[in-house]
Amino acid sequence: MKDYFPARLATGNRFCNRVREQALLKHNIELGRHMVLVSPRRYGKSSLVHKVVGDLKMPAAYIDFFMAHDDKAVTSRILQGVGTVLSQIIPVTHKTLQTLEKTFSRLKLSITVHGVEFSAAYGQKEFDAVAEIHDALKGLAAIAAKAEKRAVIFMDEFQDIINAEHSQEIQGALRSIAQAHDSIVFVFSGSSRHLLLDIFDDRKKPFYMLCDKLELERMTSEHYFSYVQKAAKEKWGKPIHDITYAEFIRLTELHPFYVNLLGNQLCRSEKFPNAAAVLQAWQECLEMERRRLVAEVEHLALNQQKVMKFLAQHPVTEAMSQAVLGQISLSSASMKQCLTALLQRDLIYQVAFEDPLLPLVKKGQYRVLDPLLAFSLNQY
Repeated sequence: MKDYFPARLATGNRFCNRVREQALLKHNIELGRHMVLVSPRRYGKSSLVHKVVGDLKMPAAYIDFFMAHDDKAVTSRILQGVGTVLSQIIPVTHKTLQTLEKTFSRLKLSITVHGVEFSAAYGQKEFDAVAEIHDALKGLAAIAAKAEKRAVIFMDEFQDIINAEHSQEIQGALRSIAQAHDSIVFVFSGSSRHLLLDIFDDRKKPFYMLCDKLELERMTSEHYFSYVQKAAKEKWGKPIHDITYAEFIRLTELHPFYVNLLGNQLCRSEKFPNAAAVLQAWQECLEMERRRLVAEVEHLALNQQKVMKFLAQHPVTEAMSQAVLGQISLSSASMKQCLTALLQRDLIYQVAFEDPLLPLVKKGQYRVLDPLLAFSLNQY
């Protein structure tokens, strides 16, 4: 049995659909246009980039800025990414190392024990994050251009660099490289939409109007159907019934992470599933994830918790109506504050499209973004 429902990256034939998004990302990379991917957490941004870059067979580096809150952490991760791309462009030998040292005069290069990557390290006494990042990327751009290659640098959790001491200057250095060299294409993403968009949409900040924006929404039940049935045929020898598939969609609400979580839980059993088995597997998912779900809401203000519980039970399109305010016992000002805060934290969302297998999910509704959290809140 193949792992059709991976918990981490969906690679190869485990990647499902996203045909339009793949085409757009591929088109932009081939044209050298930088992109920022925007979506809530666990919508498959990283899987999408890895899929497209893998298909293009281009030199690339994945840089994760999670918890990179100071200059040295940011610099170190960018230099590691530069080393990764270099090793894909030119052969790694001591001779090429000597040549590279001329290009990267500010940096110290070495061959790793595996002999497949370069590592670049800064000198502690002369550390200058902005200069080292700029010089490293400028050198990489020159080498890629000489080799007639284009490199992709995927920067994930990019919003975390805002806490670095020289964050604005580092962003300025990245923009300078992005504008001056078409041999490097940057793709940015992050799990905090509010902070990420603040970096790219604020006219006072370096990245303003630099990137094309790609917003990932949930896929439709039609998109998942053939993929789920293929997995079912391989696991149980036949496709699941329509009513079983409908229950699968009803519970996950097309959230990519939960499609994989519930699909994986179902595949643990050798028994061919019916709708009742899908619900039982969903209950098991809740038991596994309960601690995380509690952590999502336990630090919220009391009014925010009230709004979350209400929307889990009664999704509405007119959240500011007097009828809703009366049921929750909130003023319009308090409700507005709660909605803004919960939207910024990606705890609630407004539905972008309707799906035939989700008749109760209406366009424009405010809903709890996490379907398992909504299910849990409905139990209280």
